[in-house]
Amino acid sequence: MVKPQIDAKNHEPGSIARIDQSGGLPPTSQAELDAAVDELAAQKDSWANLELSERITILDQILVDLHAVGEKWVTSSIHAKGLEGNDYGQAEEWALLAYVYRTVRLLGESLRDIQRYGRPQIPGPIDTLPNGQVRAQVFPVDRYDSMIFSGMTGEVWMQPGDTIEQVLDGQARFYRDEAAEGQVALVLGAGNISMLIPTDFMHKLFVEGKVVVLKMCVEAGVDLLFHTWFCDSIVEDGALRGIVVENKSGRQALLNDGLVPQGEKI
Repeated sequence: MVKPQIDAKNHEPGSIARIDQSGGLPPTSQAELDAAVDELAAQKDSWANLELSERITILDQILVDLHAVGEKWVTSSIHAKGLEGNDYGQAEEWALLAYVYRTVRLLGESLRDIQRYGRPQIPGPIDTLPNGQVRAQVFPVDRYDSMIFSGMTGEVWMQPGDTIEQVLDGQARFYRDEAAEGQVALVLGAGNISMLIPTDFMHKLFVEGKVVVLKMCVEAGVDLLFHTWFCDSIVEDGALRGIVVENKSGRQALLNDGLVPQGEKI
């Protein structure tokens, strides 16, 4: 992949290095994009077959690493948004980072539940409404939620016709499929909300068991450095077979032989 040239003359610790716009940003060639996706796709089965204990170890290490970079993470986000001296803005960035911590922690707890019980444990009751619809209380998850969000609860109402048994059987489907095949997912990261990108790709990695192509849309100040437009869809026999996009690399068709929309298998 072609790397952008960074002008770091005025780059201070904790700040975001700006891409040197004077020379422009060379586009990544189609061949380089294809090679990168092929290299990732070659590892998809290895990731799908990774032991549950190893996945838990990775999540535990992510929590340690987040602690090490947390202050710089927040400082960089504040600088990118021009929020220096804005106490409310700084508090919001710390809250967003806390959400990433929470996501990683709960993913680890869910995988430990799968180790012990075969599926994640629903924290509240699961019952049937008078209309026959299944309802599960999923919030608060633990005592921390109960203290911070005192008096608040959250429920998920299942699709009409689903039974409690079907709901439970649908949990952790990837981890209960002994013949699970590796898949490749594409995550498009806008970059304006710091917690969205890591939580999106970790869901793909640890919930759906897919390796991830992460397309970053880097923002520094008001400069939009990457952009891709969806411009058309490819439909055959009533089924979506791919999409057409335009970016600095030109117009491209992303078909199901490489990237998978909506979780469809390769």
